[in-house]
Amino acid sequence: MYNKNFMSKGFTLIEIIVVISIISIITSITLIQVKSYKDLKNQIEVKRFNSDVISFINESRIQCILKESSRQISFLKGSDEVKVYESSHLKGRLKLPSGFAIKDNNVITSDKLIYINSSGMITTPCSLKYSDRKGKSNIITIGVGTTYAEIKE
Repeated sequence: MYNKNFMSKGFTLIEIIVVISIISIITSITLIQVKSYKDLKNQIEVKRFNSDVISFINESRIQCILKESSRQISFLKGSDEVKVYESSHLKGRLKLPSGFAIKDNNVITSDKLIYINSSGMITTPCSLKYSDRKGKSNIITIGVGTTYAEIKE
């Protein structure tokens, strides 16, 4: 004969399997939502940084017009910030979000600086390339002799 008290203690195999299945389903849903959240956060950071760079360039252009001076913008590979200079004096910085990295800038000048004249015109065309947290390349294109800057996806 078997002992009834012994059988009533603990859980059956089916109960354990059901609980583990429920926990697995909840965990997988949570992980999917966390991944979606990180992707969305990265997309928002990219759009915000693109907008910040355009605003930074435009603010530099406005200052050139107001002060009737020229400025240079530095967007150098390996740097964690975008800098603006006036007569070799640092006038402003724009820090890259964490996890972002400047990959390249194809400015045609030997010093790799973007020049803005006293009329607020950008005199050096270029594309500024950076990577986001996911490693995706993002490009900001700046036209020569204009006030034109464009985000390329």
